[in-house]
Amino acid sequence: MNPSDYVTRQRSFFEAPPKQVEPFGTAVTSFACEPPLEPSSKRVRKDYDSIESPALCKVLADEIKQGVKKFNFKRYKLISEVMIGQMKQQGFIKASRFLWDSSRDNFASVSYKNRTLFAVAVLYALNFE
Repeated sequence: MNPSDYVTRQRSFFEAPPKQVEPFGTAVTSFACEPPLEPSSKRVRKDYDSIESPALCKVLADEIKQGVKKFNFKRYKLISEVMIGQMKQQGFIKASRFLWDSSRDNFASVSYKNRTLFAVAVLYALNFE
């Protein structure tokens, strides 16, 4: 074979910077997260119920995610978590682990408590570009 018969392909090693994305506003999302956890909400009962709490967490997480989707944040994957626990003079620690880009990813959280229960809602917005 003659060297002139080979086809040479050049690869570009230049990596384009990510597109400018609209910021995920924590004030906007906190506003969207609060209504399901308000004391006047019919969803949050006055007394803690260990049987109904898991299903209630799922319903509230879905409501929060749907409320934030109305703001039409493009290029973000939304992850909503709601935790409900009983107030019995104990501590509560929640940890999360993500591949996090602090310049583009963000989160918002709200909490509610009364004499028998506490509720914490966290919404993560992860840029998927």
